Amino acid sequence: MTQARQQMVCMLCAMGPICAASGAQSVPGGSSDVVTRTRQLKKGDMLCIAGAPQSGLYAVRSGAFKTSAPMLNGAQNVVDFLIRGDVIGLDCMSEAAATDVVALTRSTVCEIPVSRLDVLCSRSSAAMGCLRTLMSASIKRNQTWRVALASFSAAQKVAMFLVDMAKRSGTGELMQLELALPMRRSDIARYLGLRDETVSRALSALQDDGVIAVTARVVTILNVSALQALTEKAPDNSPANDG
Repeated sequence: MTQARQQMVCMLCAMGPICAASGAQSVPGGSSDVVTRTRQLKKGDMLCIAGAPQSGLYAVRSGAFKTSAPMLNGAQNVVDFLIRGDVIGLDCMSEAAATDVVALTRSTVCEIPVSRLDVLCSRSSAAMGCLRTLMSASIKRNQTWRVALASFSAAQKVAMFLVDMAKRSGTGELMQLELALPMRRSDIARYLGLRDETVSRALSALQDDGVIAVTARVVTILNVSALQALTEKAPDNSPANDG
């Protein structure tokens, strides 16, 4: 990776400001004041296992991950999808992992031990402030999703999912309009609390209306304003869980 590319990756990472506060810059395969090493994972590799000890965070440099929690009936409840720039493990720092985390594609993460993060935050108010902001943003996003999943219609949930992925995949204020979604339709359905066929119908309806174009697992957003409008209107009376 070139130095310019490496700097861009770090700038897009949620942990970037914390690494910057330490005066550190991570190097693939190397270490810094915060990052001990980078890890490469193949599709299907487990990064974390629910219930297993976890002593650090992982910043996603490339690729995508699915987090899921085992249910009493043996099924997996999909909790989130994490992509470049996201941080894994904010919900269980220095504790047992709360979820299974599996790579959906070939991926790379930076490993950040909590012990190093504690030392950095104890000597840098800027780093502590960045960590608090990061955790607050994570809590706010989770709360927003809980409200949406409880009250939005199926069409609104799918639209919100696409808008969220487009914003997180983009750069700055620019949304990524062509989304290569590595997750299966069934995973999206479990994440949104819908049936598989409901997700497929919602995507087809958006495509018929000219809002998106779907080719296999690639979704291209053709009408951003129309898609966002769906997420901003008041919840309707459609069943929230099965569309």
